[in-house]
Amino acid sequence: MVYRFLLAVVATSVICVFVQACTPSRSLPQISTREVPDPFVRSTQDASDDSLVRAKWMCRTTVPDPLAGQEDGPKIRFEATLYGEDVIVAEVVKECRGPEGLVASDTCVSASRERYRSVHRDDTRLRIRLDLESSFSVNSLNSRFWDVYLKDERGIAYEPVEIVQNAPVIVREDTLPEPGRAPVRGAVYRRAIDMYFPREDAFGTDVISSSTREVRLVVSQNRRELTTFVWRIKRTGDSGTARTGSAQRAPSGF
Repeated sequence: MVYRFLLAVVATSVICVFVQACTPSRSLPQISTREVPDPFVRSTQDASDDSLVRAKWMCRTTVPDPLAGQEDGPKIRFEATLYGEDVIVAEVVKECRGPEGLVASDTCVSASRERYRSVHRDDTRLRIRLDLESSFSVNSLNSRFWDVYLKDERGIAYEPVEIVQNAPVIVREDTLPEPGRAPVRGAVYRRAIDMYFPREDAFGTDVISSSTREVRLVVSQNRRELTTFVWRIKRTGDSGTARTGSAQRAPSGF
């Protein structure tokens, strides 16, 4: 009886490990929609913890792995973070925070904000960061497998003007099997991809204006939509803080 029980435990463990290879490493809730303030205006949100701020601007879902070739097979986890002014300020503050948790100086904050703008050009582009995770193959985390675009409320699509893929990270690889044993499948591969979209269309019109109610990011493959992330813009009074003209955009976010 004890021998059979041990066999059952081993078999269950092998099944669990195999299933783990078909799904992202952690089971996290799917979040297709977020409610956020005006992405171009600094809100009253506390910027002291950048991870908490990013979490409020992040959507999450899973899509079929493009290399697996099966709808019900391995998945890739997509996390999409819209870099509104609150997220940018939180990153700037983090860079200037000292070992005791205090912000170094206003000079540091201003310089850090300017460095961010010089790299990401947020005055003319909207940044959306994709964090991908696969347990199937590191090669699955390549942006060429998908078409990702913004779609406005009129149904007009905007492709990214630039895509920057960070190097993939191998968090954990599958364990090679010992003679007579099944392989331990517990690989985890991750990659961050920055996508930059125009803030104005070819006619000089704001893609996201003072009347825009939501930002939609569509992920498709072979002309078939896989998922859509939505950031619903909560506006207060549709005046003052809701204006997004260049004169109302604070350069530093403070």
